[in-house]
Amino acid sequence: MRMRAALFYFCFLFFFLGKSQPVYFENRYGSSYSESSQSVQQMADGSIYIGGYSDSVSQNGVFDPSISKFDRYGNWLWTKHYSSPESDYGFYLYVLPDSKIILVGEIGLGGVNGTDAQIIKTDSSGNLIWKKTFGGPYSQSIEYVDATADGNLIACGYTSDSTGNDVWIVKMDTAGTILWQKKLGGPLVDYSDYIKQTPDGGYISSAVTSSFGAGGTDGWLLRLDQNGDTLWTRTSGNQYSGGCQGVCATTQGDFILYGEEETSAGSWFNFFMTKYDANGNFIWKKNFGGSGSDAIFDMFEAPDKGFYGVGYSNSYSMGPLNLIFFKTDSVGTVEWKTIYGNAGIDIGYYLIPSMDNGFLITGSSNLPDDQYYLLHLDSLGGLTGINSPKIHDFDFFVFPNPGHDKIFISVPSQKGKLEVEICDMNGKVYMKQDINNPASFEIQIPPDISSGMYFIKLKSEKGISVRKFIRD
Repeated sequence: MRMRAALFYFCFLFFFLGKSQPVYFENRYGSSYSESSQSVQQMADGSIYIGGYSDSVSQNGVFDPSISKFDRYGNWLWTKHYSSPESDYGFYLYVLPDSKIILVGEIGLGGVNGTDAQIIKTDSSGNLIWKKTFGGPYSQSIEYVDATADGNLIACGYTSDSTGNDVWIVKMDTAGTILWQKKLGGPLVDYSDYIKQTPDGGYISSAVTSSFGAGGTDGWLLRLDQNGDTLWTRTSGNQYSGGCQGVCATTQGDFILYGEEETSAGSWFNFFMTKYDANGNFIWKKNFGGSGSDAIFDMFEAPDKGFYGVGYSNSYSMGPLNLIFFKTDSVGTVEWKTIYGNAGIDIGYYLIPSMDNGFLITGSSNLPDDQYYLLHLDSLGGLTGINSPKIHDFDFFVFPNPGHDKIFISVPSQKGKLEVEICDMNGKVYMKQDINNPASFEIQIPPDISSGMYFIKLKSEKGISVRKFIRD
């Protein structure tokens, strides 16, 4: 009897532990048409909702907002589309405390008539409850929505007139009735992409502005009171082009503005993070990235006061763009990076902590078609059993570049063994070679490599570093 009880207990424990282990995954899903997932939310039961848009209903380039549901293991359960005759987009999904779903975005008006802002409310199964639009003679759009402490909603986006776009801040109830709205901006193009309520009942919002700042387009940080009136604003940028994708409020009451910006005329985008205190005083700014174009699309504070971020990278990718997930310390110094994707275009748009002490990331993946992209990563940014290598961006130099028959590679900081690869933008490997004690070495360019751009990838025990090379 004791043996049977012990065996039963062992089997139960084995079953329970096996069932309770987190499942990490990298999933692409959708049709042979175009889809993109823009935001992700996880429920208390582990299930996952994705908000985005797709043209799989029209199959002719007319997009519809969409909501998809998955179980906690990444298994697709259903997708619902909310169609109209013109292209509509879902930009952000929020799940209310009563499990109803809010999806915000914009609806096309046809031809040159622009767009109206749109808000969709569904039940937990994605069945439409109501759909509302807000507009005027020009274009409007809602980019983001969140709950307020009084049970209402705060949203942001833009509203247009004959001179350009202005930031649009809207407070509404959960029935979609506008309580108040504010228009903020200057004579050129300004729009907001993120807003959160602050502990004092006011709001912090991020935006992009070409009306203010140093020139070109700059990041714009707006601190508002509980009625949406401006307390202070700050710009982050230079005379070149840039884009702000959001603001991260820290547990200490500071704010991190983040996105991408040029550092010289016509340069590739670099990641940027700019920190301000609660009163808008500048603390520090970091620009980082590689030799290609890099952008942060979402970010939140880590328990150790560092930051997790997601976006895209051309500097570290094996295709045109790959999804990049990274962690910095509390002053914006990168501690590690991981890349996900294939030889196409892969972008991470939204990032949240998962209930399994990992991370959920959603975005789009393109090879051969745009598809919804959903990842569940462990606490170090990897996939259980298929850990993505951390990118340890050690310095190495390629010369001459452009080159033709042979190139020299200098790796001043590495000792031991290196694996060298030359591959094209589709991931095809033309050469692979092991190098010992790689302070400086010569590589013969394979004769089957035609003129164009290629990637040189060095692998060491610490990780991977990538540089572009042009064969003339």
